[in-house]
Amino acid sequence: MIRLGYDQLYIHLFNFIIGIIMYRCRDQKIELPAFAVWFLLLLVILSGCLRTYLNLSYHNEEMFRYMALLDYAGILILGLLLFVFMNIKLNGKFYRIISFVSLISYSLYIYHFPLLYYVLGYNFAWYITLPVFLAGSVSVAAISYYLIEAPFLKYSSKLGRESRQLAI
Repeated sequence: MIRLGYDQLYIHLFNFIIGIIMYRCRDQKIELPAFAVWFLLLLVILSGCLRTYLNLSYHNEEMFRYMALLDYAGILILGLLLFVFMNIKLNGKFYRIISFVSLISYSLYIYHFPLLYYVLGYNFAWYITLPVFLAGSVSVAAISYYLIEAPFLKYSSKLGRESRQLAI
């Protein structure tokens, strides 16, 4: 029961509050030097790796507290990076990558966690696990988006148009 609180309520409430703050401050501009942005990205990746290690290795209340702190720190860093990234100009290549990831983001959200545990079950070294996990997650999410999500979105859009025509 303790785990439920650390994985659900506190983290998601914190995410919601950070989202509200970011919305309220959306017109603010934060500029960081490139090395600071790369350092913060590295910090988020390392905290995620450490959290995953703690989650898989230790199952006591003390470790859940540390994992929650890592979650909070990661969310704050990602919020700061979002402010920084909102003010940069992207060239076409990066814009296409970000557009693609945003397109499949819901499918990525749905499939990434089960795939992580599936890949971790093979006990590969982290430098093998990470690329396999990332490539697998993006691949499965893209397949799911194009075979399931996009056709249903198209169908629901068609239903919406038909119901509006019937109402007239």
